[in-house]
Amino acid sequence: MNIQSILAVTDLSAHGNRTVERAALLAVEHHALLKIMYAPAAGSNALVEAASSLAQLCAEMAARHGVLVKKVAQSAVRLEDLAEEARWVDLLVLNHVHERSATALFCGQPVERLLRLVHCPVLVTRLPARGRYRRVLAAVDFTPEAKNLVRLAWTLDSAAEVELFHALVSLLHEGKLRYASVSEEAIKAYRHDCLRYARGRMRCLTDSSDARHSRLRSTIGHGDPARQASGRQHSGRAEVRGMT
Repeated sequence: MNIQSILAVTDLSAHGNRTVERAALLAVEHHALLKIMYAPAAGSNALVEAASSLAQLCAEMAARHGVLVKKVAQSAVRLEDLAEEARWVDLLVLNHVHERSATALFCGQPVERLLRLVHCPVLVTRLPARGRYRRVLAAVDFTPEAKNLVRLAWTLDSAAEVELFHALVSLLHEGKLRYASVSEEAIKAYRHDCLRYARGRMRCLTDSSDARHSRLRSTIGHGDPARQASGRQHSGRAEVRGMT
């Protein structure tokens, strides 16, 4: 995946500016244009001095990292404002925010709602950017989007180790099979077929990648995909997790 432009969104707080720092490091890696957009925190009023503070932040990033930086004039007051600006970039970088509201309860967290509006990849940051990414976990489900996720995982950092992870959900269905009085032998055959299919699909994903295989590995787990991927990210000390 060719990343030529990156959009970073911040509320101009110290925590929010971590996103800009990470986006700047990625811009250095890809020789990309960095665009920075102001989005006031949920439930707060837009800062009166936002324009000057954003301009200062852009100047700091350009001087510190030696990348081309552009200030986005319009603020992202609504998710639609952000989605409109994201139409013109290859990667959107956001800060992790957990919103407590009726909208979040019934319609999902802001990043979930935003994913329905944008078409470019979205990177959600949680930790301070202390350097380049070293380990990336790509949790795949063998849908057509999985190949795009693998390509993005390779693209983020040319030196990072990439692990492809898939969680088999066959064990979740075995209880139903036993309840239906399916024999243990048939259940073992079903489990074996699921594992063989998963290994074959993982090979297809790794073989289709143009990345260096010396920094690639694949793992297959069992159980709930989201929970298993979270556990794998923790045990493998991956700094980035992508999911399809």
